[in-house]
This record gives sequence, structure tokens and C-alpha cells, in this order.
Amino acid sequence: MTNQPLDRNKPVFLYMQLTEVLRNKIRDHTYKPGEMIPSEEKISKLYQVNRATVRKAIAELIKEKLLYAVPATGTFVSEPEKVVSSVSAENKNLTFCWIIKAYGLSVLGPYHMDILTSIQSELSKNNNHLVFQDISKNGEFQYSNHWSGYFLIGELPDDIINKCYASELPCVFIDSKQKNKRPSVISENYEGAKDAVKHLLGLGHRRIAYIHSDIESFVSNERFRGYIDALKEAEIPIDRNITAVGNMQVEGSIKATEKILKDASDITAIFAVNDETAIGALKVLSSKGLSVPKDVSIIGFDDIGWAKHSIPPLTTVRISRPEIAFYSVRLMMDMIERETVCTPTISMPTELIVRESTAPAKTGLPKEGDQ
Repeated sequence: MTNQPLDRNKPVFLYMQLTEVLRNKIRDHTYKPGEMIPSEEKISKLYQVNRATVRKAIAELIKEKLLYAVPATGTFVSEPEKVVSSVSAENKNLTFCWIIKAYGLSVLGPYHMDILTSIQSELSKNNNHLVFQDISKNGEFQYSNHWSGYFLIGELPDDIINKCYASELPCVFIDSKQKNKRPSVISENYEGAKDAVKHLLGLGHRRIAYIHSDIESFVSNERFRGYIDALKEAEIPIDRNITAVGNMQVEGSIKATEKILKDASDITAIFAVNDETAIGALKVLSSKGLSVPKDVSIIGFDDIGWAKHSIPPLTTVRISRPEIAFYSVRLMMDMIERETVCTPTISMPTELIVRESTAPAKTGLPKEGDQ
């Protein structure tokens, strides 16, 4: 069978088209039972789609039992008997527990709410359910023997993680990379941060401030590392006076932005650890009569719903929350069906979204009294 072209006029359905193409190659024995299919990279280049689309198509075929994955090796075509004998956990009306610690925040931000609702949506497709627990108040969670597994979000105390392990239920980590190689879904935070800073560098910015998180976490550390390395590669000295700590929300960002402007009035751009932080910076700059992006460019991270509606619309790094949910649920179901925890970490690509909050750099900020 020749390679089937994908309809570029229907990008939303690209993964469905790719799934059908691969399905047909399995059925006509282009990909033979027991053989390893081409790598994600090769399929991505062959059909000119991104690797996230390839991963989603492969995950769908694994769900259908046409393919199976061998960690650290590759993805293989199932033998006919494997397709018949596989026992599915999809229609058992399972209930899973989502555990998160909000670290003093009054409400969950839009990023985490998007992931929560996306996981609920994925589970509901097969009549499965999700219960929510925020352990911020007393550091404990209520255990139930009706649960079938845990989704553990972000940074959690070791004692909570150990209790989840002790339950012997499947655990999937989101936005947290575990040293013992537990199944997890993470985004390419380091690469996304480097892309953001390189975008600003390409616009001529050299004094790029950074507002990071007050919480030591895998996500915030990777984004800060990407910022630092992008500047180092451009041979720009690291100036700690143009970095400040926020709290991942608008209120904390306001104080951090004011500190940066006080300590370094010559900045021409701000890279924020997330979009809520970027929006807080927008508010401060506006209150001081500074124009974005004429005086200062701003770039965020996550591409939450607010980003495209801010004034001006925010340049940001997009993370696909529906895809994080899709692969998190897929990992969970794979562990239940195969009764194994030998499951890989899945790293989701990010995408730079350029809007109107970034522009070529100007020289310094206007001085007080300038028009």
C-alpha cells in the first residue's frame, strides 16, 4: 500500500486520519504481526505531522490491541491471539483519585483546572470516574478501597507518595518526574522555555527579566534552567537583579514585577514562569504608563484561556492539556490491563504561540517625564 496523504484542511482530525492509515497498514500486513513499526520520528516525517499527533494515533491503536509497546524498545504489531485474549479494563466503571497540593493558593489555577476537566472527560468516555482531593489544608488524603488508581499532580510530599505506593494501586504522575522511573506525563518545559527566550533574543532583546515560582518544583526548575541556558548560549551575562520570585498567580507577580522595575529600569522584556504571572506583569506595566510591547515585551507559559484575551494578547508557550490527559489516562489503563508498572515517562512537546505582547526591542525604558 502506498502512503496515504492526510487532509491538511482538517487539522483537528489529523490524528484520526493518521490512526486510520496505520490501522490499514496493520490490516494489510504492511506492518506484520510481531514486527516493530517505524519510530515516532520516522512516522512524523513521513506524514508531516508533529510527534504529539503520532503518539496519540499509536496510543489509540494500542487501545484497540492492534499494537503494544515495549518500554525502551519500541512499538510492535500484536499477534492475532493477543488481540483476542486481551482483557480490557475500559468498561468496569472504575473510580480514580486525583491528588494535588495547592501550596496555599486559594483556588486552583486555570492550567490545573483544564487538566482536571480533561482527565474527567477522558475517563467518562468509558464510564469511569474521577474524585478530587486537595491535601493543602491538613496534608492528608482520605483513602477509599473503591479507588482503582491515583493521578498525582505536581509536587507532593514524600509521605503522600509513599502511601499511594503502599496501596499497590497504579500511580500516574503529571508534571513531576520521579527518580524511580514511575509512570509520568511531563511537558518539555526546558525546551519550551528556551524557545521563549530565543524568540525574545531574535527580536533584539538582551535585558530579559524572569519571574519564577516560589515553589521548588520540576516544572519551575526546568523553565528557569531553560531561561538561563538560552542566555548562556547567546553569551549574555546572567543578572540576578532582573529575576524575581512570584507565586504562579497574578498577585505574586505584581510584587515581583515591581521589584524588577525598581532594581533594573533598563529591561526590555519579561519572561514569566506561567501565563498568570505574565498577566500580573501586564497589569503593573500598564499602571506605570508603560506600553506592551512598545516599551517592554512579555511572554508567558501554558497558553491558558486568558492568554489570547489579555490586552494585548499574550505571546506564550502552549502546553496541550487535553493531550496530557489523554496519555495520563492511557498509561493508567495500560497498567491496569497489563498489571505492570513498567511504563515509560511520556514527554509532551510544547509550541511557541506568538501574539501581540512581543515586538522588537527598544533601548531602555522611558524615563519619568518622557512622552
